[in-house]
Amino acid sequence: MLQQTILGTEMRQVKYHGKVKFLLFKCNNCRKSFSRMESYCRKQVKIHKNACCFCSPECRTNYFKNAKFPQAADKRLSETPKKPQAGDAKSSFFGWLGKILKD
Repeated sequence: MLQQTILGTEMRQVKYHGKVKFLLFKCNNCRKSFSRMESYCRKQVKIHKNACCFCSPECRTNYFKNAKFPQAADKRLSETPKKPQAGDAKSSFFGWLGKILKD
């Protein structure tokens, strides 16, 4: 399960902005600590609740490649029973002939 683990905060000097607050996070894949600007994190979390869970795109990719998730694609289409369509019996020649003979 993904968790956004905040280890703490720190103030850093940023060019053109002065001192800016950074949040320290723990990566869900490599368990390494990383930092993101607080305002950036707030915007990202509004879009996606697990936005700041990985230190890099590579870690995110590795996490989802190696994780074992139940997939909906495992269920084969051939295993699901097919529903007969109502229009097929009427449109085929034998369906049409059977309908005439029954009436």
